Amino acid sequence: MESDISFKTQAKTEHDEMKMRENVISLQKYEKMLSNVMYTREKMNLDIKGIDISLKELEKKPKEVYRFYGMILLKKSSEEMEKELEEEKENILLKQKQLLKQEETIKKMYAELRQKVIESQKQMRGKYPKQ
Repeated sequence: MESDISFKTQAKTEHDEMKMRENVISLQKYEKMLSNVMYTREKMNLDIKGIDISLKELEKKPKEVYRFYGMILLKKSSEEMEKELEEEKENILLKQKQLLKQEETIKKMYAELRQKVIESQKQMRGKYPKQ
């Protein structure tokens, strides 16, 4: 009878430890996802700054404007270039809003899981003191 209780306690301990490891791995995944989202948003900020600089240059009404398309340099009108840059900026801003929502969701999920892990650790320390 005593060995049954010991076995069940040991099995419960192993299950709790396995669940804890899974949660810690999930936390690490959330951290990685959050890092990627933040990096992408920062890159988008730099892209927007570049577009703003280009738009300011277009305000000077240059006679000739060129734009790279892959490995090709094409001549464009100032108005056409301005329109393209504005559309590009709008698209980036829209994507940034979506990323911000994604970031908030990840942060919320991370915080909830982190709290769960902390509570689990406290419970495990209380139930299974080191021998």
